[in-house]
Formats: sequence, structure tokens, C-alpha cells
Amino acid sequence: PSLRITVVSSGGAVMSPHKLNWTEEFKRVRKNDFLKYAITKRANVLFAAGLQVHANRPLTAVSVHPGFIVTNLYRGNIGKWANTIAYYASLVA
Repeated sequence: PSLRITVVSSGGAVMSPHKLNWTEEFKRVRKNDFLKYAITKRANVLFAAGLQVHANRPLTAVSVHPGFIVTNLYRGNIGKWANTIAYYASLVA
């Protein structure tokens, strides 16, 4: 296929719940920024997979993890979260 779509996600997607009721999950985790981040990254992965399957024309849709950088999202939890993300990212790399 000549059409290629790349969706940016994150290794953090693996940290989100596997069975989601999106509306209810966001209400439940409203104070947990990392979990909200993980859920949105899983949504990116699912969007790319769904686009690949349901497109009405030949295309390649992929979701990629761009790497790891430290942002304010990780402040206070850097050791725990960085190691966890690095581990799960290594599984899909």
C-alpha cells in the first residue's frame, strides 16, 4: 500500500487497564495523571489497529513508541515509572 499512517503512542500504553469503559475509567482516574496518560496512549494503539483493519482502501497504519524522555509527568516517581516503562518498552521493541 502506498498510504502509510503513523500514530505516536508510548510504551506507557501497556500500563492502562485492558478492558476499558472509556467514560467511566476517566472519571475514576481523574487524579492519576499517569493512568490517564496510559489510557490515551492505549487509545492511540487501538486507533491505528482499527484503522488498519477497517479502512476501505489499502493502507498501512502503525503505532510507534518514539523513545523516552523525562517530563513533569514523572516528577516524584521517576525511578519507579522509568524502570517500569523501560521494561515494557523493551518487550515490544
